Amino acid sequence: SFGLGLAKFDDAVLKLSYYDATGQLCTMGQLQDRVVKHYIHQTLTQLYAVVFGLDIIGNPYSVAQNIKAGTKDLFYEPYMGMVQGPREFAEGLVIGVNSFLRHSVGGVVGAASKISRSIGKGIAKLTFDEEYQKSRNRRMTQKPSHIGEGLARGGKSFLEGIYHGVTGVIVKPVEGAVEEGVGGFFKGVGKGLVGVVARPVGGLNDM
Repeated sequence: SFGLGLAKFDDAVLKLSYYDATGQLCTMGQLQDRVVKHYIHQTLTQLYAVVFGLDIIGNPYSVAQNIKAGTKDLFYEPYMGMVQGPREFAEGLVIGVNSFLRHSVGGVVGAASKISRSIGKGIAKLTFDEEYQKSRNRRMTQKPSHIGEGLARGGKSFLEGIYHGVTGVIVKPVEGAVEEGVGGFFKGVGKGLVGVVARPVGGLNDM
């Protein structure tokens, strides 16, 4: 479960070539075997797209795609403007530079954000507290309207992480004992000890 929390990936595209067996004689079983082997080989050679699409490492595949798009506009837009005239060239240059900066900076910032989210999600799973994980997921889906609100939410998350982490050392064993007896008590002790570290660290990461 912890590993699955870190294995989220986006924008990964697998491009598999089709199988061509023109002019070859074989049984249906042989054909099926060849087709399966072909697509297994194709998939294995494309695994880099999945690995580089992982959020835990910032999804460098997506960053590269963004930079590629921005670089294309940086040269294409001025060129198309130059064909039409000096004024259009200047306009194309502005559009191209703006696109390049937007894609490049946005890609890098987005990568840092994905790494942070993945780490925060992994830390939340380490607490083994489903209510805390649900509460964090709800909080993370609410986008702040401005940077001040974002900083305020981050500070609140950090302070709540410290509070719940410290109080969890007492509360979790008691809750476990009430629900499952002696076994639940010791589970609660484990959750409390992990939470006293994981929750403040997770709150700090979510700032």
